[in-house]
Amino acid sequence: YNGLKKIPTEVTLELAFSKLGTEGEYNLFFNNCEHFVTDIRFNTKVSKQINRIRTITILALFIGLLIK
Repeated sequence: YNGLKKIPTEVTLELAFSKLGTEGEYNLFFNNCEHFVTDIRFNTKVSKQINRIRTITILALFIGLLIK
């Protein structure tokens, strides 16, 4: 998470406890555990794992279109 400014640990813990049970339904692509952690640690919901999956999927689809 290069370039993202960390929220102080004490604040991160407070945010984590305050958000437990209030984050809505789990969603693999838009609201997973990595999103939760980056939200309370960096104040932005991001998932590098999901971003990689999206990139690979788009690339695979593009290559598939080229091969046809």
